[in-house]
Amino acid sequence: MNRMIKHCFVVTSAVNSKFGVYSPAARLQQTIATLKNVRERVPNCKIIVMECAGTPLTDAQSQLIEENCDLLLDFSTDPDVKEIYKSDNWDVVKNSTEIMCFGRALRMCQDDSDFANMDRIHKMSGRYILND
Repeated sequence: MNRMIKHCFVVTSAVNSKFGVYSPAARLQQTIATLKNVRERVPNCKIIVMECAGTPLTDAQSQLIEENCDLLLDFSTDPDVKEIYKSDNWDVVKNSTEIMCFGRALRMCQDDSDFANMDRIHKMSGRYILND
């Protein structure tokens, strides 16, 4: 019997990042485009967004993200993220927060059974799209 493979995408995000050339509004729209692209390409997948900028999402930003994913894990108010975010070194902030938050997200999802019945778990950066 051939069954469909179940996919879960963990999409990293930093909508309100103090780094980079894009505004938070542009970053949010790019992230939404990523989520819509994943849903279009893998219709029955689970999408988990992991927000890890040190500046919290607004209610409107959270709502828009939540409308386009299955679960939003917002680490933007986490004390450890806030501490790392004090640095002006983009590489340190981006890499440290992403690694730390990804580990926490994996534990949370495992503990809450968010990965139950998943065959594949993919880590994907927000603001990217799947292609052929």
